[in-house]
Amino acid sequence: MKVYLGIDLGTTNSCISRITDMEDEPRVIETSASDKHTLPSVVSYEEDGIVVGDIAKQYLFDVKHKNKTIKLAKMYMGSEKRWKINENLSVTPVDVSAEVLKKLMEHYKNQYGNESYECIITCPANYMENKKNLVLEAAKAAGISVKSLLNEPTAAAISFFKTNKDTIGKTIVVFDLGGGTLDVTVATCIKVQRDGDENYTLEYKIRSSKGEEMLGGSLWDIEVEKEMLLQCSQQTNRSEEDIRKSVADYTLIKCTSEEYKIQLSSGSLDTTFVLRSTGDLVNFRFSIEDFEKKTEHLLLKALGVFDNALESAYNSEVEGLQKITKDDIYKIILVGGGSRMPQIKKGMIARHPDFADKILMRDPDLSISKGAAIWCKEYNETILTERLSNTFGISAYPNDEDEDIVCCNHIHIGQSIPCECTLDYLTRYECTALHQNIYQNASSIGTKYTSLDECDKIGTLIVQLPHTVPKDTPIKTTLKVDSSGILSVISECIGVTNSCTITLTPELEESLPIDLILRVK
Repeated sequence: MKVYLGIDLGTTNSCISRITDMEDEPRVIETSASDKHTLPSVVSYEEDGIVVGDIAKQYLFDVKHKNKTIKLAKMYMGSEKRWKINENLSVTPVDVSAEVLKKLMEHYKNQYGNESYECIITCPANYMENKKNLVLEAAKAAGISVKSLLNEPTAAAISFFKTNKDTIGKTIVVFDLGGGTLDVTVATCIKVQRDGDENYTLEYKIRSSKGEEMLGGSLWDIEVEKEMLLQCSQQTNRSEEDIRKSVADYTLIKCTSEEYKIQLSSGSLDTTFVLRSTGDLVNFRFSIEDFEKKTEHLLLKALGVFDNALESAYNSEVEGLQKITKDDIYKIILVGGGSRMPQIKKGMIARHPDFADKILMRDPDLSISKGAAIWCKEYNETILTERLSNTFGISAYPNDEDEDIVCCNHIHIGQSIPCECTLDYLTRYECTALHQNIYQNASSIGTKYTSLDECDKIGTLIVQLPHTVPKDTPIKTTLKVDSSGILSVISECIGVTNSCTITLTPELEESLPIDLILRVK
């Protein structure tokens, strides 16, 4: 029997699903004695050991544990963020994520033992390349061998298509509003007939994918927090700044805001809480109308991503598929805890009345891990055609006379992955090493050059040469993206080759010389 795992490493909650080659449906592993299926992505570093999950989340309310307890670590993946636990220990987002993954695997092994398995972990569709590598690093630290990464909304789409057999040939939209990120993906599932065989293979084709890495439910929590501070100040005659300075009071407010936001999804809020430092009773009233008004700017941003994904899907040309219009959208699937907020569905209907009967919420907390497990099982039998959500290239002078460095684009947004492109360059000066800065941008297919002002630097590749090479020495540089969405860069000069997968290198200064010029064919 073969075993396949799917892990949803979430910003606020995580979960793990298991399926075997003898089963059609995955099973989500319980992560607590109460048969809860999601694990809070919260880690507390205590003197007597590391605590992960529900207990760690409770520690956020406790002043004694607060500074040793970390939540929302995934939001900081790829940044310089470190949490100082004590004089001898500081931890990174990778360290925290690794502990969450370890705890998920502990729950799995408690139920199934040390069986052999294959595993796929999900990540946001619009994660920068360095962040994808860090997810793999966290998995390695947790002792997990990962077969591949899979985009979160794609996993949810796979789960929906497999659960609803009548959706083959249909196009759906997955709106995934998690704790820290928003992804919107438009996907179609089709049958591919095998040569000389009555059987068929399923193919999942991604028409478009748009997202925001820093737009998630936690931003709605902050708006609740602001209202709590305001009403506390009004009822206690203390300034908001004074309340923030009280560790006990501010800890209570920050930790309670998420729960209040969840309650607001069911209607207006009328409750009380007690400030710990003074014992003051605060009557907290927050209507659903006021909540939606204060968070309207977040909703508009989310709906903008939704509209951009739709527009991109309508305009995209996907091999083997006809173009679509809004009439071809079969269902819109709401995924992620943030999608439970009524304003999301109301906002979609206000902009797109024709979608009113097409918006569904199906398994919002579990569908991603289920889809990942299904895909892990079908990895070698089913076809998945993902598309690039960014354009990638390297910095170079466009010609020998130009003094302005640009990004020379190799592979473009909307291309199917895996993909790669090799271009020829020449050294602009004699040199002993090549420093190639790697950029991502939003330029469309056919855009040869992009101004660096419109790009984000995501890495640097250095090729150290054994001796000085003269001006106009040929260089071949290849950029390729594999099926997991990992970007690799390979450069060759005078027989010397170096390569890298994209990892941010902040210690490298922007002033490093760029010894390249595009060869004009």
